[in-house]
Parts: sequence; C-alpha cells; structure tokens
Amino acid sequence: MKDNELIEDWKKRRNFQSYNMLKNRHRGMVMLFVNKYAASGVPRGTLEMEAWKHFDDSVSSYDPKKAASFGTHLNYNLRKLDRYTKKYQNVGRIPENLSRRIGEYDR
Repeated sequence: MKDNELIEDWKKRRNFQSYNMLKNRHRGMVMLFVNKYAASGVPRGTLEMEAWKHFDDSVSSYDPKKAASFGTHLNYNLRKLDRYTKKYQNVGRIPENLSRRIGEYDR
C-alpha cells in the first residue's frame, strides 16, 4: 500500500495496522532527525518522543491535495525539532563573529 492509502485507512477506520506500517516505513527519517540533534544536550528519549509527536501531527494534518508527498510533509514537520532543541538545551550559543574574534586571540 502507498502512504496515501495507509493514511486514509488510518483516518477513516483507525486501523492500527496501517498506522504501524506507516510508522515503520518512516522510522528511518524520524531517527535521522533524532540523531542529528542528539548531541544538543537534550536527553535522547525526550527528542524521540518529540519527534514521534511531530510524526503524529504530520499524519493527522496531511492532505494529499495540498502537499507533495507524505515524506516531504513529514520532513518539514520534523524540522521543528531544531527549535525545540534550541529552546531546551543547556548550552550557551556564541555568535559567529564573537567566536572568530576569540579564535584570533587564541592564535
């Protein structure tokens, strides 16, 4: 079955088999984004739960008439993890021009 058919089946009949097939099919993309932000200081379990929350939001908000494909729609929704990590990480961010100046003084 295609992604569109699985999503329609999930929305109409709440068939968990369709939802799990869709989830397993896109697990790689979700974990790619989790791994990308794993070193940000936010616990990995928290990142995974936030990513799966965005996956659920993507499934419920996907409309094949408005968006390109489900993978693209999911990709755009998973980019919100960047904002989440910046909001909850415990690391101070140094602006680029300041880090260059610090590097010049170190040399």
